[in-house]
Amino acid sequence: MNNVKNLWQENKKLVILYGLGGFFILLILIFVIIILMNVLRTYKYNDVEQIMVEKTEKYLKQNSSFIPNDGEEITIDNQTLTNGKYMKELSKLIKKDSNCTGEVLVNNNKGQLRYTPLLKCDNYKTASLTEKILETEEIKNEDDGLYFMNNYYTYRGEYLNNYIQFAGFSWRILKFDSEKIMLILSDTINNKTLYVFDDRYNEWEQKNSGKNTFENSRIENTLQNIYTNDFVNYHKYILPTIACVHKRATTDQDKAGAIDCSTTVETNLSLLSVYDYLNVSLDPLCKDATSQSCRNYNYLATTKNKWWLINGTDDKTDTVFAASSTGVISVDKAASKRDIRPVLSIPTNLVYKSGNGSQNDPYTFYEY
Repeated sequence: MNNVKNLWQENKKLVILYGLGGFFILLILIFVIIILMNVLRTYKYNDVEQIMVEKTEKYLKQNSSFIPNDGEEITIDNQTLTNGKYMKELSKLIKKDSNCTGEVLVNNNKGQLRYTPLLKCDNYKTASLTEKILETEEIKNEDDGLYFMNNYYTYRGEYLNNYIQFAGFSWRILKFDSEKIMLILSDTINNKTLYVFDDRYNEWEQKNSGKNTFENSRIENTLQNIYTNDFVNYHKYILPTIACVHKRATTDQDKAGAIDCSTTVETNLSLLSVYDYLNVSLDPLCKDATSQSCRNYNYLATTKNKWWLINGTDDKTDTVFAASSTGVISVDKAASKRDIRPVLSIPTNLVYKSGNGSQNDPYTFYEY
């Protein structure tokens, strides 16, 4: 035992020295490996798009004078981020492709900034949601599918892959153009609360039957409260919707919006116009709002509750169009209680993430 102690005493400095040397060598090896991993690492295109967004956010935090005003848009390109040492050259991030350029669109929507990365390489280009849809959907002239009508790409029929997930809710893509995608809730809100369209005193009818004008109605207030409270974290994605609110007769056969859209209101959340409902049906006997055939071949027709449309009738000042749970349109007193299916608009250039539009695999987009 004494020999062991003596041996330790004689060699402990050497053991400690070798131990420290080995430890430092290990640290150097780890450091070299980390450097090599960073040098050799190649990123997926979606990862680079995310990096571009993150670095643009950092850039604007340090250069706040460039933040766009409400309703405005600016563009930050990859060279600006690289020159400012916020991001590496794209050629160092994407080694499996060449000639890559990138930029980030920054929109200020009601005080919230929305970032849209656009990356273009020899073998890749950022795909927007609508570009993905148009790549996979055939434009139809008959049967269920996507039609081009009234200057919109519009889904018509019953069995359609137009589901999209947004803000924790299931929606259907109603129609879109080059700027906006209009969505309608897949079903009524179904929260056991029904809503009056309006219950104010009507001086023309001389009773508390409500008024059938959307502007300044109770239902407009309800939708604004839903927008403010339920979508507070999603305002940057919700664009103003131009709601077609003109009153129409039950026998009007216009499906082009000439009547409904002769009066419009800009709103954050809307309800569906009668002409939009009629357009979805593929039944040739769907002529006007009184045609029960309009519920045929119509993906909007089946819901859990009866729900309000946005248009009042032109023969009375207290009656509004509504759709039943089986898709039949009726005329109801504004003071009646019905459910709602909110309508909203999102930008067309949102970056496609996943999905094929089916109910089990709805479209999704990146929420940067």
